[in-house]
Amino acid sequence: MPQDKSIFEIGSAFGRDANFMESLGYKVNRSDAASSFVNYLHEQGSSCQLFNALKDDLSDSTFAVFASAVFLHFTKHELENVLKRMYAKFDDGGLLAFSVKCGIGQEWENEKLGRKRLFCYWQPNELQNLLSKFNFEILYLEQDEEQKWIYIIAKKNNL
Repeated sequence: MPQDKSIFEIGSAFGRDANFMESLGYKVNRSDAASSFVNYLHEQGSSCQLFNALKDDLSDSTFAVFASAVFLHFTKHELENVLKRMYAKFDDGGLLAFSVKCGIGQEWENEKLGRKRLFCYWQPNELQNLLSKFNFEILYLEQDEEQKWIYIIAKKNNL
């Protein structure tokens, strides 16, 4: 990715991924749907905006979006709606990188944060079908060794 383009990170949380991408010379615009994470990043000296991908739109010209372990908290229908709205805002050739958990179905669990969170599981072919529906070309799709996570990089094709 050209370093003169910025990356919009959805779900920055503690800023680990954004810090790494910045160490490689990229400009990262941090965001999170949880005000606690936004406040934490502000306290750490990083800018971060409140952004909920289920209801907020990207800016009119977005080149790259990074969402690590965020889309797994959306139902399949919600993710379809998010991708549809995002696609309209991406620059031609824009990049989308994200990860979801591999599996079948969905469940609510309350580990880690002490409150219930949805986990929606995916199969690689489901993601391929969903992304192709919106004219995203998959550049990279891989599962980790334990087959727990699916990692995707996709590009907006010109129409």
